[in-house]
Amino acid sequence: MEAEPTTGMSKFGFERNLPFFIVSRMPMNRVLQTDSNNVTLKTLVRTAKAQLFFFDSKTKTIKSQQWTDRSLSMSGSNLLTRTTNARWFQLFRYQKGLIVNERGKAVAVSGGQDTEGRNVVVAAKKGGLNQQWDIILQKDMPAELKKGEMNKQWGMRVDEDFHIVTRMRSGRYIDLIGTDAVLKTPNSFKSQVFYFDNKAKTIRSRHNGQALNIVGNGGSNNLNVAATNSRWW
Repeated sequence: MEAEPTTGMSKFGFERNLPFFIVSRMPMNRVLQTDSNNVTLKTLVRTAKAQLFFFDSKTKTIKSQQWTDRSLSMSGSNLLTRTTNARWFQLFRYQKGLIVNERGKAVAVSGGQDTEGRNVVVAAKKGGLNQQWDIILQKDMPAELKKGEMNKQWGMRVDEDFHIVTRMRSGRYIDLIGTDAVLKTPNSFKSQVFYFDNKAKTIRSRHNGQALNIVGNGGSNNLNVAATNSRWW
């Protein structure tokens, strides 16, 4: 019998025995992280072994780089890391951006909420953004953007000052009165200066460090600044 290869692409859609990150395609591009049991969505830390996984060519499971005796495992609707046993509930394939269990369930961000520490589950395969993932090898993970470099996905340069100027005839700038965002004539105050925070993916004020925010958790037409939370609003 031909020996099982230990390198190269497996029929499960994962590179064999190379550490990788599992990156959500939701806007914040958070990654899977395990605490040896629970699996949650967390901000990328390139040196965190708890965020790294590898496809074990022997057991055909996705193992934790931090806890190498444990594999991603379906337990009811939960995604956990459990002692490796290579049963059907530990077998996953990567197919067109989805991570699908042998019985057709897909790895998903619970409730579609792109928030820090959100639970990751298994659910009926629907292909929504909360079920879409990129598998990025550790060696191929792009370096963190530095000040002045363009974040092409968000269309802004990292940590560089800018004004937000209306295209209406007045050419006024967005300014702050307290925490409210208003239009005002250009001036030299920091309340008219903003920057893109690449880690939080928010536009923040140089005046007080708070982020542009749709009032009422996104339920209003009004704009202000508030403590950064990286939610969709």
